[in-house]
Amino acid sequence: MDEIMLIHVFEHLYLWEAMKALKEWYRVLKVGGKLTIEVPCLDYILGHFNNRAKDPYLTMFGLYGEQTAEEEEMTHRWCYSKSQLNNDLKVAGFSDVKLKNAVYHRIERDIRVEGVK
Repeated sequence: MDEIMLIHVFEHLYLWEAMKALKEWYRVLKVGGKLTIEVPCLDYILGHFNNRAKDPYLTMFGLYGEQTAEEEEMTHRWCYSKSQLNNDLKVAGFSDVKLKNAVYHRIERDIRVEGVK
C-alpha cells in the first residue's frame, strides 16, 4: 500500500488493539508509504476544559465520543496526547513522524499525525 489514512477511526480502538493495528499497517505499507491519523487530542481537550469551553464537542465528546445516539460504535475507547501518538508510531516502526494541525472535523480540538515506513 502507498498510503493509509484514518480520520476519526483510531480513537475507536482499544489501546491494545491500536498498537497491533499500527504494526499491521506498518507491515502492509510499502517502503516510503505513509500513515495518516486524525483523532481528538487530549492536550487540546484539557486546554478547552480548563478554559471552561461551553461546547461539549471540544471537551467531553472528544474524550468519550458521541454517546447521545446510543450507538456503541460512536464511543471512543481512548484519547491520545501528542506525545503518546508520536511515541506509538515510532514504537510501531514508523520514521519521520510529524504532528500537524488537523484538516478534518474539529480542527481546534483534533491532531493529525503522519508517519513514514
